[in-house]
Parts: sequence; C-alpha cells; structure tokens
Amino acid sequence: MVMMFDNIPKISSLLAGATVVFALGFVLLFPQWLRRAAFPPNAPKEVTEGSLFTGRLKFFSDRHKFYFQCKALSRSGNFSQYLGNHQVVGLSGLDGRRTFYEAKEMDVEEGYNLFFVTNPSLRGPAKLPINIPSYRFQTDLIRAMRTENLKKRLPFMLRSTAASINRLIDHAVPVRVIDPFEELDLVGYHSLMHLIGLDEVTESKELPRKTLSLFHQVEKSDSPLHVIFPFLPTPAFVRRVTAIMRLYKAFRTVVHKRQRTLSRKDDIIQSLMDKGQSSYNIVIFIIATLFGGQANTPVMTAWLLIHLASNPEWMDRVRTEVDSSLVRHSTGQETPQLVLSRLDLEIWEYEFPSIDLCLRESIRLHFLGSVYRRNCGDKGIPIGETGEVIPRGAFAFLLVDDVHFNPAIYPDPNKWDPGRYLADRAEDKKVPLGFVGWGAGRNPCLGMRYAKLSVTIMVALFISLFDFTLCDEQGNPMAHPPQPDRKEQNDARPKTPARLKCTVRKSV
Repeated sequence: MVMMFDNIPKISSLLAGATVVFALGFVLLFPQWLRRAAFPPNAPKEVTEGSLFTGRLKFFSDRHKFYFQCKALSRSGNFSQYLGNHQVVGLSGLDGRRTFYEAKEMDVEEGYNLFFVTNPSLRGPAKLPINIPSYRFQTDLIRAMRTENLKKRLPFMLRSTAASINRLIDHAVPVRVIDPFEELDLVGYHSLMHLIGLDEVTESKELPRKTLSLFHQVEKSDSPLHVIFPFLPTPAFVRRVTAIMRLYKAFRTVVHKRQRTLSRKDDIIQSLMDKGQSSYNIVIFIIATLFGGQANTPVMTAWLLIHLASNPEWMDRVRTEVDSSLVRHSTGQETPQLVLSRLDLEIWEYEFPSIDLCLRESIRLHFLGSVYRRNCGDKGIPIGETGEVIPRGAFAFLLVDDVHFNPAIYPDPNKWDPGRYLADRAEDKKVPLGFVGWGAGRNPCLGMRYAKLSVTIMVALFISLFDFTLCDEQGNPMAHPPQPDRKEQNDARPKTPARLKCTVRKSV
C-alpha cells in the first residue's frame, strides 16, 4: 500500500502528460476526420438521421433493428451511412449477397479491420491487428486442414477432449448441473491447440486458462467510440492492445522454447520453423488461428447440446448414431471413450450426419451480427441489377439475419429444426446463398473442416457419457432454450442462463 501511494505523483504526471498529448493529437487530427468524402449519386440511399459526430449510434446498440429500419426505407433494400468519416453501405437481398460474397474487389480482411482495429489509420485502409500476413496465414491454415495433418493430430485431439469431458464425471455426485458454455470453452481450446501442434500449451497447468482469458479480453474490448473516432486512445482500445501484447508474449515464450530444444515434432508449428519463418510470424499465425477457431466453435457446440436437451426427436436421432457407432466399432467390453478414441478421420467425418444437421441449424439460429467487406477496387462495384454501387474504398456489411431469418426461406425461423436441411425439404437450397454460416462465394470458411470435426467429437463424447436435460442455474427444469438476443454482435451466449443437468449413463 505504501508503494502504491508513493507512486501517485508519478501516475499524476503521466496522466497529465497523456492528457496534453491527447489534446494535441485531437486538435491536429480532428480536422482530417471532418473531411469525409461525399457519397456518389449512384450509391444506395443515405441514412439521414443521426449527427455528424456520433454517426448512427443504433448501428452499435441495436444493429438488428437499425438494419431492418433502414432497409424498409430504401427502394432497393440497400442503404448508405457514415461511421465517423468512413463510408459504409448496408446490403440486403440476393443482389446484395451476391455482390458481397462474389465480387473479387470485396476484401474480407480490410472489411473486418474497421471494426476490430488495433492500429487505426486516418488515411487509407485500417491496419491489421499486429500486421497479420494474411496470404501466409491462409496458406498455413489450409495446410493445417489437409487430411494428412488432421490424421496426425486427431489422436491428440481425441485424448484431450475425452479427458476433459471425462473430468465432468463424479461418481460421488450422481447428478451434476454444468454450464456447457464454460466447460466446452476450455475443451475446444485444448483441441484447437492440438490441431496446430501447440501441445506445450495444453500440457501446462497455467497457460490454457491464462491465454484463453487474454483471448476473451480482446474479444470483449471492441469500442464503437474507437470506430467513430479512430484517433482516440479509448480505454477499450488500450485494454485490447494490452491483452494482445500479453497474448503475443505468452505464445512467443512457447515458440522460443521449442526453437531452442533439439527435439523435433511432426506438426504445423514445426513445419513453419523448418521453412525459416520468424518467431514473430509463427506467433501471429497462432493468434490468427485462435481468433478464427475459438470464437464460435465451443459456443455453437454448447447451443447444440442445449437444443438436443429440449428436443427428444433429435436427441434420439443423434444418440442412436453415436450408440450405433460404439457398437459397430467396439471389440469387446470397452468404455465409450476408448472406442471413440480409436475412430479414424473418415468415420468422424461421415458417420454422424445428424450432428452435422444439428450444427448447421444451431449456426443459423445463433450466428449473430454482421459480416464485413471493403471495396478495394479502383471504382464502384455494381450491386446486381439495382443500378446502385458500393463506392470505391467504402465498407459494406450484411446482417446475417437478412437471409437466415427470412421466413420465405426458413418458415418459422425462430424454431430450431435441423430437419430443414434434409433432402425432402432442403430449405437452404431454395435460393442462391441461402445459408452463409460457413462463409460463401470467394470467402468460404477455411477452418470449416476442423470446426465440424471438433464439434462432432465433443458432442459424440458428451452424449456417450451422459444423459442430460435442460435446466436453470438451480437445476430446475426449463421447457425451452432461451431465445438469442438479436441485438448482440459478438457474444452468442444466452442472456438467460441455461444449464445441463447431467447423469452418468449406466454403460459408462
């Protein structure tokens, strides 16, 4: 305590200095921010409500409502707006989706940099978070998704997932209430680390929770103020940069330790080292993979289990698939974990179609918010046959609910119904780009194969070990899963807590 008070004069001096620097920066940079380009006449209709300084605050506070209000006021369903001095175009309908996903000038990396920026720029495209070399990252990620690598890493993923889920078993407590979002978050994280070969992280007692906590700090530090005023060092921006740097240092320590050892491993990290990649690029690949693979996979797995717990028909379908696989591949008196841990990649990818349907429907229902692109071409991009264009340098966004909650495509869209995708209904095939949960067009999800594999493993292992029902925090039965909050942009977890009451199956 004495040391803390001794530092107060120093802290006060630092704050005073920071205030002066901030004020000077504001005076110098604010005029540049005011000079924003006018939308061309053939851009979609501009949203006129809101002020110059705040932009459209409802875009951040309730984007779902904002989007559909603006869409209703536009002849084409498309609209334009400013966020700070950035031109942003909202797209809708089939013309909008085709332009968004198929125009080669629409850059996904630049699109996301506006909303997830850590190194903002007033001139030109926003900088990448710690300058991720995207072309190199994509090549390395594609290599990680290849059958050869997945087959090599699958045993590690299976052992880790089985051990993590097995720890939920307590024979002294016959019935246990768990939070699937909390439990599966760490399970999925271990699996992702094994995919790229960071077994050193999963073998540590401290690193998994430490690095996962830092990841979530970055996730939750987005600031609308920083998008509108990119030159402001907001508290959220400072927290974000600090967490990213701490995450970088934690992974760099692991990489440096691997580089110093004489032992070799057969994984993606080792291959990057063998190709002479710097420790910086290797760590950036790790962080980029983490942000691509951890944000949604465990959450969607948790939602899938929650819906199964309240849907006897699909619970029976999935359990029948899992139990049939156990019988088919068992060689005698073996535990479910042992049988499943022996299954090869082809079995995991093709013997559990009901889990895949349930995952697809969980993504449709719980994939919240928007997707982003930026026109990086040298001219405006026509939006189908509307006569409108996305201006050069403008950002574009598409609210996923525009297609996933369209009742003309998905009747009763608020209902969780995996049967939508069976061959006799095929609701997602009614229109082009009818499902965009795995990306689409020129930018499909590079990690889709791993994500499906990881979810299938977690669900199959969980169902093989437990009978479970839906309940609240106190273990009281819940008749239906909580509805997702469509206002949310990043956090798909339910606002009303949902838990699973688990009983160990008699066969375990």
